[in-house]
Amino acid sequence: MAITDANEVEKIVRVLEARGANLFHACQLKDFRSYVKLGGVPSRNKLLNSGLDFTVFDTDAIDKENKVWDKVFGNFSDFGRQFAKPETRSQPNPYGPIQIVMKPNILRSVTDLSITLRSAGARDFDRDNECLKDSQDFEKIFQFADANQTQNVNQRRNIAFERELNIRFGRNNSKSPEFNCAVDSEILSFSDAIYILVD
Repeated sequence: MAITDANEVEKIVRVLEARGANLFHACQLKDFRSYVKLGGVPSRNKLLNSGLDFTVFDTDAIDKENKVWDKVFGNFSDFGRQFAKPETRSQPNPYGPIQIVMKPNILRSVTDLSITLRSAGARDFDRDNECLKDSQDFEKIFQFADANQTQNVNQRRNIAFERELNIRFGRNNSKSPEFNCAVDSEILSFSDAIYILVD
């Protein structure tokens, strides 16, 4: 089940703040223009109902089936970071070259928070069963599950690789942890956005 306890959400925010970690949401230019008009990062449902322009994704129908169409999405890693390094030969972020970087504080406005180890766009995704239970589970998504294991600020916020996540959580389908959340307005306000990165 998604986390609805405000105290538990607060603990997760504090974990992120203590690690110096930010949240990320990637989009295309036409989506970003609509976001600006709405004043923040919206759910796909909010975008559709606003009548504003947005990019259609292959996963839209699946998001509706998986009951996350009205949720706002974000990531704990900058997916464009590897693409910016020519030596890695990584692919661009599939959701778009514009990355909105947000403070963890943005999660204080949510009414329910689901943190999962893979994309909610997967056909067999089950939001209730795949959501991490609490802030202690959340700590385990980081490369150094105990932040005191390293003094390096960058390492403190690094997310563990797939193989390690699968071992820690006893799974075989972990990819990149992400969050989806319910907000009364279906918008995470730009008031907690820090800056924009463009690949």
